This record gives sequence, structure tokens and C-alpha cells, in this order.
Amino acid sequence: MLGERIRQLRKEKGMTLRDLSNELEIPFTTLGNYERGDRQPNFETFKAIAEYFEVSIDYLVGRVDARNMDEYLLQTDYELLSKLLREADPKVRELAANLFNRLYSIVTNNEFSVPKIKELAPLSKILDSLFDIKKEAAYTRGGTQTKYEYASKYIKEKENIDKSLNELFEVLIESKEV
Repeated sequence: MLGERIRQLRKEKGMTLRDLSNELEIPFTTLGNYERGDRQPNFETFKAIAEYFEVSIDYLVGRVDARNMDEYLLQTDYELLSKLLREADPKVRELAANLFNRLYSIVTNNEFSVPKIKELAPLSKILDSLFDIKKEAAYTRGGTQTKYEYASKYIKEKENIDKSLNELFEVLIESKEV
């Protein structure tokens, strides 16, 4: 499995075996032996290969299919979310599906034809603020926070949402998509 993964990652980067050998400062023949499965690297070499390709050692040896921790967390979060939505009330499922469809179209179809990070950053900030408001509301109900303190935090988050909406509109205007 290791050899297949190294070959796959190398080819994804458009590299020859010699290119990778030079980058990692591993002898060409040794690297070829790794790819054919004739030899196993030591831990330091495993680590160097994993770091170069920005994958986990577990991915390299075929223990997991997620390339790195972010991909693993995304995969497990998705699986958990799918399970929760299957068990959820139909109305909740419908609302969540609408949110996912919008996000999916932004990420995959490049719906707004602007650099995705410029568009997703303010959307992420808006969602963060909404979740912070919800979290503060739960804290206020069960805690010692006064209504005034909650209102102050709400106003701050509302200002953050307004600022993020303005950022989003600026991105859209810059792209002349509005």
C-alpha cells in the first residue's frame, strides 16, 4: 500500500521518481524500492514523505483513507451529520438540506465566479456569530449572565454579522456578479 500511495501522490504533483528523490534527498533506487514494495522506510523517512505530501503516516501505509486530520475530521463529521439528519424531524432535514445545497453549489460549482476563499470567509464569520449568539442564549438561561450582558453580546455579534455581510457584498461587487 505504501508504494501505491507514494506513486499516486507523486503523480498527482506531476513529479518523476527522480524529482521526488531530489526533493526528499532520498536515493533514487531506494525510493524506487519503496514504490515497488521491496523495501520499507524507517520512521524518519516515513515522516519526511508524509510531511512533503502533507498527509498522515497512517494514510501512507493504508491504515486510513483520509489524507490528513482535517480530511479525517470532515469525513467523520459528515458521517455523524448524515446519521443525525436521517433520524431528524423532516422539517429540520429539509432546512439542513437547503443549507447544504447552497454551500455545495458555492464550493463545487463556483456559483458566484469569485475566489472561493473570499466568499466563504465572510459566510463562515456570519455562521460563527450566529452560533455564538445561540451559545450565549443557552448560557444566559442556565447561568448568572444578566439580560443586559446578553444584549450587549448580541449587539456585538450583530455588528460582526453586519460587517461580514458588507465584506461579502464587496466581494460580489468586485467580481461584478451582482
